[in-house]
Amino acid sequence: MAGEPKHSNNSRFARKAAVAFLIAVFCAGLLSNVYIHLSYSANMPRNPEIASGRIFQVKVNHGTLVYVTQQELDRAKIVFGFGSYVTLGVGLLLVLVRIYWVEPPLL
Repeated sequence: MAGEPKHSNNSRFARKAAVAFLIAVFCAGLLSNVYIHLSYSANMPRNPEIASGRIFQVKVNHGTLVYVTQQELDRAKIVFGFGSYVTLGVGLLLVLVRIYWVEPPLL
C-alpha cells in the first residue's frame, strides 16, 4: 500500500509498550511501599521479641515503631530506599513521556 506510513504503527506500539512498562513499574513500587507500611504496622510487635528475633526497630505508617527480624528490616530498607527512588524516577519519566513524547506524524 503506497500511501500508508511504514513505521508509524511500530513507533506507536513502542510508545504504548514503554508507557505500559513504566506504569507497571510505578504501580509495583507504590504498592510494595504501601504493603510494607500497612503489613508491618498491623502484624509486627510494638515491643522487641528476642525469642522470635524481632529486635530491629522500623518506623512505619505515620511513625508507628515496630520490631522486625533482620530479613524483614533488609526488605523494608530496599523498598523504602532504592524502591522509593525507582518509583519516583519512573513517575517523573511518565510525566516527561506524557509531555514531550508526541505521536509521530503520519506520512
